[in-house]
Amino acid sequence: MSVFAVFLAIVAGLMAVALIALFVTMIVLAVKSRRTATAATLYRND
Repeated sequence: MSVFAVFLAIVAGLMAVALIALFVTMIVLAVKSRRTATAATLYRND
């Protein structure tokens, strides 16, 4: 049972890390898209 519990803990940890990585990538992409959008609007205004 202890080995199975450790295996489940490792899998849960990997899942948490993967979810955090996906969340961070989504935030980075959103920030990049916002920056490009604002830059495009500034250039259009100019």
